[in-house]
Amino acid sequence: MDAKLPDERLERLVEHLSKAPLSGLPQACGSVHEAKAADRFWGNERVRHEAIIAVQRAETLLRLKGEDKVLLVQDTTSVNFSHHPATAGLGPLENEHCRGFLAHSTLAVSRVGVPLGLLEQQVWVRRDEDTGKRHQRHERPFEQKESYKWVKGLPKAEARDSLGYVVVCDAEAHIYEFLDEMMEQSLDFIVRAADARGFTEEGQALFDAIAQHAVQHPLHPVPETPPGSRGARG
Repeated sequence: MDAKLPDERLERLVEHLSKAPLSGLPQACGSVHEAKAADRFWGNERVRHEAIIAVQRAETLLRLKGEDKVLLVQDTTSVNFSHHPATAGLGPLENEHCRGFLAHSTLAVSRVGVPLGLLEQQVWVRRDEDTGKRHQRHERPFEQKESYKWVKGLPKAEARDSLGYVVVCDAEAHIYEFLDEMMEQSLDFIVRAADARGFTEEGQALFDAIAQHAVQHPLHPVPETPPGSRGARG
């Protein structure tokens, strides 16, 4: 990884594009000169995704100092370039007619909801020859499956320090291998359940088992009913 990534140019480019995300490059950059400079930046061999994320990770780790609890929110974004049919290097997204690439990000967020930056990000293109082979996924080891992105999105050992991390994922991450990995790494996590799988030793379904327990931390505490008054009907 090249440590001499032109960070100043990257910062200026991000600032321009974030202010006008729907504009063309010349309009977002403010001038033809700045747009050409952006093209030269993207054409620079030292400008690689891994190098950019390394800079982001280092800055994010600095922001984490002083935090006692950090949420690590993982999610996948489909970047759709179907409206650019001449673009090379794309792959299928939701179907073979929808073309683009995917980005899986791990965003660090403070316990009060303030974004602190990216810790990890993976970018890949699906292969056309794999389309329609979903039924064969059980034949491949977990490390070769797309779902391994959840494990790769976990913080590296050097990023752990003494922080308390809580990994937050949607129902797509409700897979045994990922849950097992987080338990192996002693990470706290919140993963939305995908289905009513067996949960207890007796084989009781997950949702049925949870429904039998009282709410531990209600989002909106129920007000106490004054003595002698009748509860409201609703």
